[in-house]
Amino acid sequence: MNRENFQIRQNEECPETCCPNTGELAPNFGFEGNFVASDSDLVPVGWSGTNVDQEKVQQKIHSGLKAVVLGRTPSADAVLTSQLLTTDVIPGCFYILAFHAGGTGPSILTAQLIFIDSMGGQTVGGQIQVIGASKVANVGVFYRGIFGPAPSDLAAVQIKFTKTGTGSIDLDDVSLTIA
Repeated sequence: MNRENFQIRQNEECPETCCPNTGELAPNFGFEGNFVASDSDLVPVGWSGTNVDQEKVQQKIHSGLKAVVLGRTPSADAVLTSQLLTTDVIPGCFYILAFHAGGTGPSILTAQLIFIDSMGGQTVGGQIQVIGASKVANVGVFYRGIFGPAPSDLAAVQIKFTKTGTGSIDLDDVSLTIA
């Protein structure tokens, strides 16, 4: 390896094809903000969901004082979806979705990053699936995926978590950034 050439390349400005990091894109990413009632669910601001609630057991919270439990009723499926994220999204870039998840039971957690184009078409940019037997109870495990590139006519992105099967999922510290 030519270290001199590497050093010069490392200090150059990013070419036009680079994507600038625009900061955190996920709403209420640590779930430390308010939760609002939605039917019989308690959902974090910036998100919608069914069969979800605010996690109150400190041993199941990764950081801070709040988290989300998918599976308020453990025998039913659950969904948590972010609002459409339009600010600071950039076409052609890769995105990093990260979160902490733990739980109980054989349920499966699927985390998806959805790209939405200017015509409203949706494409799953990528997903992380956590199978029941690999879940860790209480504060759980850190998961991270890099997805993309986003379509050239990207208008928005959306984060979606789905719990299927019996059990519950504790979710905290959701993050979405540009890679």
